[in-house]
Amino acid sequence: MMSHYNILFQYLKTEQIVLDKNEFLYQIQSHPNYPSLLSVVDTLFFFNVENAVLSIGFDELESLPKRFMLLLEDVKDKSTFGTQFYFIEQINNKYFCTGSGKKFEISLEDLRQRWQKLILLIENSDQLSILKPANRQYIWLMAAHTLLVFLFTLRLFNSDLYTILYFVLPLVGILLSVAALKDLFGVKSKLINSFCNITASSNCGSIISSKKWKIFEWVNFSDLSLVFFVGQFLSAYLFMVYGNLVVFFSLQKLLLIMALIPVVVSLYYQKFIEKKWCPICLSIIGLLVVQLVFLYLIGFRKLVLPFQWIVFFVGLHFFLTLVWAWLKKLIAKQKELKEFQLKANRFLRNYGIFKNSLLAGKKTIPLQSKIILGNKESKNEITIITNPLCGHCKNAHQILDDILQKHAKNLRINVIIKTDLKKETSELKALFRNLAYLYLQQGEEVFKTGLRKWFDNRSIDQWLSLHATAKNTKEIDL
Repeated sequence: MMSHYNILFQYLKTEQIVLDKNEFLYQIQSHPNYPSLLSVVDTLFFFNVENAVLSIGFDELESLPKRFMLLLEDVKDKSTFGTQFYFIEQINNKYFCTGSGKKFEISLEDLRQRWQKLILLIENSDQLSILKPANRQYIWLMAAHTLLVFLFTLRLFNSDLYTILYFVLPLVGILLSVAALKDLFGVKSKLINSFCNITASSNCGSIISSKKWKIFEWVNFSDLSLVFFVGQFLSAYLFMVYGNLVVFFSLQKLLLIMALIPVVVSLYYQKFIEKKWCPICLSIIGLLVVQLVFLYLIGFRKLVLPFQWIVFFVGLHFFLTLVWAWLKKLIAKQKELKEFQLKANRFLRNYGIFKNSLLAGKKTIPLQSKIILGNKESKNEITIITNPLCGHCKNAHQILDDILQKHAKNLRINVIIKTDLKKETSELKALFRNLAYLYLQQGEEVFKTGLRKWFDNRSIDQWLSLHATAKNTKEIDL
């Protein structure tokens, strides 16, 4: 029911709840009911964010908090009925509505007419486990450092305005090439999507992913443009450092003239094969024409082509081609694995499949342990088979502690310590017996505290020195 989650994160921000957006999106996409409202609710609970979905009439508006999310009728297209969630905020007795990145004031009459009853509320509780976004400062520092080195190089070699402008053109080309390969890189942008579908006869996806010619199974225009512009930028930088910009511009003029061949092929393919236009591809073609005109305008009419620099130029582009072929396979494989992992997690978290598989199997009645946590009279029971020497059991007990804090009155937890005392050393026997002794003689809280201390330290001698020694082992060993 939510096509995007920017509004949800704005709501979370106003409630001073900070979550890692990438982690949130990964968890919600692996939900079996994605992208339903249920997946949003469950994912919020996964991050310990208290929330509730309620059906409330417009007459109860005054009883609602000052901030909430509401399902409203979308009136963009009155010919068809549609709804979407909006973030509603009350400020100075006025209501403001945020949706699709736009915030506007909404009158009570308009709110009443569009009201669809479904409301999502979020609460910042004391038990909230805040997951802060990963620290990406080092990426910005590296980018800033690289930019400073590049600007210092331009200054050091007294680059003129024409050279500086020519560095800008391949950067634009790189951005356009990345936009063309947005599906591969996982780039999601409304601006790019709108640009690609600017007219009824335009569609970037159908052109870029087309395989009607066999050659496109090996290489396509997007690959060529990315390698071309990256190679153009790097070669311009290297030739400038070595003081051979005249040679570079000569090579560029020759290369741009040769590039007219794939340009004509691309135009023919769009016009007569796919019968669709790709605005990004046309922008790249326009950029190539601008570069060629630019070279003629700045006066590089004579071609200076030393053989050793031609070899260097060709070798650089060949190397970049091999690197991109390897990187493209790596990125595609990573994307495939991520999609597979999302589908696998969606399958594993499907309660319907789990329930059917559980009921199809033979029912096993677990042993009743003397260690019972929570309400001993409750009919809702969880049995855990654990061992203090198991590293993964620590997390399981932490989860059980969280469950007990919320549902101690309506749940009993049957704790079975899996061990064979006949095969254990004397120290481990003392550990197992004293754990049971803590529960039998001093109660549930002391037992949980002792078990928690054990998982935090895992030193048998130190743990035994802090806890009483079991005396009547017969009762414990039964």
